[in-house]
Amino acid sequence: MKQPISLGMKLRTQGRGGVWHFGVVVGPQPQGAAYCIVHNSKIDGLVVLDTVNGFAGGKKVYIAGRAAPGWEEFVAHDALSYVGRPYDLLGFNCEHFVNLVVDGKAESPQLQQALWQAAGIAAIGYVVHSINSPPPRRRGRRRRNVVYDRQAARFRDRRTGKFTSS
Repeated sequence: MKQPISLGMKLRTQGRGGVWHFGVVVGPQPQGAAYCIVHNSKIDGLVVLDTVNGFAGGKKVYIAGRAAPGWEEFVAHDALSYVGRPYDLLGFNCEHFVNLVVDGKAESPQLQQALWQAAGIAAIGYVVHSINSPPPRRRGRRRRNVVYDRQAARFRDRRTGKFTSS
């Protein structure tokens, strides 16, 4: 069942690379034909005010959540106050932005999941490398370039002929 879009809704659409792109409905356009969406655009590099089509790029749009009842106008006003703020993949991406203005917490579960997956892959790679690599060479007190001089009762460097301290 399709639900009508309303003020303060969190919207999502399929972004590049299989991740979701998020935005917040801030009101109807002046002409009244479509709604205005505020989203943190990776392409533009900042938070922008856009149309639904500009936000989704022709892809399907899904409702990801709503502002608490009675807070819709506050959420819309708050979202508009972020227009122009720079995009930061790890610190302030589209999901951080939407969750901050709608729920009050700047968090990105997609990013957290991706980082945990990357850490798991790195750990597996380390284990596989450790298993497949030869054991480390022994770093004992073997002296390759030093020979013991019996007359002097000291060690001498083969290359330079000078006595060494040990």
